[in-house]
Amino acid sequence: MITFEVCETDLYAIAAKALRARRLFHTAALVARADLPFATRSMLDRHLETGPDALYSAPVLAVGDELLACLHDAIEQAGGAPVLCHTEDGEPYTVGGTEDGARIDAAAARLAAFLTLAWQVCDALAAEAA
Repeated sequence: MITFEVCETDLYAIAAKALRARRLFHTAALVARADLPFATRSMLDRHLETGPDALYSAPVLAVGDELLACLHDAIEQAGGAPVLCHTEDGEPYTVGGTEDGARIDAAAARLAAFLTLAWQVCDALAAEAA
């Protein structure tokens, strides 16, 4: 049997990073909120209302995964997100997409970052409980 132990400081560090990622998502989501379809906007509002005591619960994170899929659909409906390219000299420029799509894409990227960290915390807490 292989066992491993998650160091509490590691878990706390991951949880702290997740909370920071959630704050960044919250800010990006408020910027993109008006660009979202009503159903996605409602789902977003419910997700943002989640209290800190439930942030790392599997059901809440599963809803977050569903919200992420809805945000990706909304990006396409908004005309896509601009793609970052570089000239031969290394200068950045964007191609295609819309401003609405860019705002939604920024929120989706922040949500994905939060979910990645939050699922790690959820899994570690479940492993400790088992």
